[in-house]
Amino acid sequence: MATGFWFQKHFHNVLLISGICSEHYSSHSFRIGAASTAARLGISDQTIQVLGRWSSQAYHTYIRNNLNDLRQAHAQLSSI
Repeated sequence: MATGFWFQKHFHNVLLISGICSEHYSSHSFRIGAASTAARLGISDQTIQVLGRWSSQAYHTYIRNNLNDLRQAHAQLSSI
């Protein structure tokens, strides 16, 4: 069975073998990526919460805005 510790250890090894500095990544990077991608695809907040097994609204802190989406929104607002 793959535990969190097992995954983290092997994830860091894969990053190191790939020549990527592992200090900037953790298993939480996947939670951030999944929540951000789901939000960008228009998946409902409730579904994101269930998929990530969050029992609170904490999942909002994992959602990162795409810089291009922010630029597009700014351009749309400034053209009104």
